[in-house]
Amino acid sequence: MRKVRASLAVSIAALLITGCGGSSSTSSTTGTLPVTQGTIYTFLRDTPACGVLGLHLLISQITLTDAAGGTANLIGVNAVSIPNVELTSLQDSAALINVSSLGARTWVKAVLSVDVTQMAVYDPSQNPPIQAFPFQLKSATISAPLVPPLVLQAGKVNAIEFDIDLSHALETDASGNITGGINLLGTAKALTASGSQGFEEMDDARGFVRSVTSQPISGTAFQGSFLFQTLSGTGPAMNVDLTNSTDYFDGASAVAFNANPPGTPQPIQAGELSKLLTDSYAEVDAHVDAQGNLVANSVQIGDQADLSTNKLVYVGPILSVVRDASGNVTQFVQETRDVEPSTLAGVTTDGTVRVYVTPSTSSYIIFNPPNPPPGLIPPELNFPGLTFALQNLAPGEEVATSGVFTANPPALTAVTANEIALRLQTIEGQFGSLITAESDDRTGAFNFTLCSPVFGTVPAVVVTGGNTNFLNVSGLSQLAPQPQLLVRGLAFYEPQSVTLNGAVIPAGTLVIVAKQVHQLL
Repeated sequence: MRKVRASLAVSIAALLITGCGGSSSTSSTTGTLPVTQGTIYTFLRDTPACGVLGLHLLISQITLTDAAGGTANLIGVNAVSIPNVELTSLQDSAALINVSSLGARTWVKAVLSVDVTQMAVYDPSQNPPIQAFPFQLKSATISAPLVPPLVLQAGKVNAIEFDIDLSHALETDASGNITGGINLLGTAKALTASGSQGFEEMDDARGFVRSVTSQPISGTAFQGSFLFQTLSGTGPAMNVDLTNSTDYFDGASAVAFNANPPGTPQPIQAGELSKLLTDSYAEVDAHVDAQGNLVANSVQIGDQADLSTNKLVYVGPILSVVRDASGNVTQFVQETRDVEPSTLAGVTTDGTVRVYVTPSTSSYIIFNPPNPPPGLIPPELNFPGLTFALQNLAPGEEVATSGVFTANPPALTAVTANEIALRLQTIEGQFGSLITAESDDRTGAFNFTLCSPVFGTVPAVVVTGGNTNFLNVSGLSQLAPQPQLLVRGLAFYEPQSVTLNGAVIPAGTLVIVAKQVHQLL
């Protein structure tokens, strides 16, 4: 693995949060919060660069400066582990990378320093079509004022966020081609907890279950929780707290509740959470509230990993597919941006695997119950109710694959898929033309020109609904052809013509069901 080191030292240990609701964090793993200190949650997000398939960062140091010029490290020297973050998956999303305690005062500046382990780009001349791109890390530090400043109060929970601008951090030649030079750019800001989304919503945090609390937590509204290990074991472990409004799906134990049912939220029945298996893969849509609790909006429990049998979960985009004479997908190559719960010999987080699809392979959509019990309806994420069919898998779709791998160098590592899940992803491109728009200016569809070459030449249509969030524009009527768009949603390849929102979408189209449409300024 190619690695360029930053000049600063490696980080302190990622903090393991335990106790009621995950809110009892300190600078060590035991004890209570000193009255002179507050707790800081640190988030990271990315503005993307088209064509980059993967870029892994090791967070080597985070330093804050107060109004008087004093400094303190959130992550710094004497590290036991350092957060390993795949940056390109944080387009219009956020990852929690650190939790620590710090002196209660006003902090005005933040410095983030990183190592870069590898950058991967799409290369159709290669088989598989991905290349580890040579790079030079010319600047490994973001030094930025905190705008607004962080006013840290004793005994309170606070948060900051770094936003890395990868699109401008990568050097290009006169033709716009990436040359390999990296000059880290970005901003930092303090976050304010607000309403139902707290400090920050993490709508597709992924990791694995370490332990389960299956009973209601005394003195809270939480009906149970599980300890959620993030970033393949390199990030914070947090208690994910479940309420009576949490949408919860566990395909292995056939437990589901509150999948947006009509009427009032349903209480979690005794014993339902006790069926949750440790080492299960999990995806979580949750927010950190003002008390530091990670409160779940939706939880999807996937397959149980088993390191003794090489059974893992591999997360990343499909790069190429192989079909049989009937057009059904029999295998595909997948980039491994992330591997949960951890990597083993034969699988790397910057590599690829060849996935074999068998008649026994099952499929589901993240945050949609695979087999919804009577009375439950799919959540609003897939509001048109499209079907994720394995015979329609296509390049560019982001999936989580569960299965046992077999390493056979120099051939690609082989994975026999037990489960394949369609994940939420952010896709960059340009507005093409409006197809249809209803009177609310939100429900409709438009043609979308895809930026990343991983999708090939397939045409794309974005379908929006009444709950689609529009960022920097008020609705469909304000979309313009020149600015770049980030569309966050679910991508379905539709081999047959389909009618959605009154629009007839031709066969062979990539349909993106949009949770958010973000027009970049």
